[in-house]
Amino acid sequence: MSCQDSSHGASPADPRPLLDNCTVGIDDETFPAHDDGLRWNGFVCPTFRREVAEEVTAYFNQLNASGPWPQDQDYFDWDGDVIIHTHRAYVHDPGYEPTRIEPEANNRYAIGAMSWTWRRTDGRDHPEPRSVADRSPG
Repeated sequence: MSCQDSSHGASPADPRPLLDNCTVGIDDETFPAHDDGLRWNGFVCPTFRREVAEEVTAYFNQLNASGPWPQDQDYFDWDGDVIIHTHRAYVHDPGYEPTRIEPEANNRYAIGAMSWTWRRTDGRDHPEPRSVADRSPG
């Protein structure tokens, strides 16, 4: 499932901005985010404000460029308000297209939702974690 297919927080009929209510991390880096309780394989599916989404994409671009096999790592670019997430290891596969992460109705970005191992780093969990199976259709 791609990030733009997931539904977090406010609906299109209720585009109120969501406040950051946690910090999340992968590796040793943490970012402020919103956790609405959605879980993928037990991992948090956070959403980020634009400013934080820019920090997240810049962090992973730098990390992946300096690691082993940078030509095979993920890369992020911006096309206006849309994040273009390129999985470089797959760019030569027939039919491959980068993932477009569009801002949700509440202007938040679900980077790595449903596919990355985000964890909360604030020592708390959402009061009502939901699994992907519990997600109501958007």
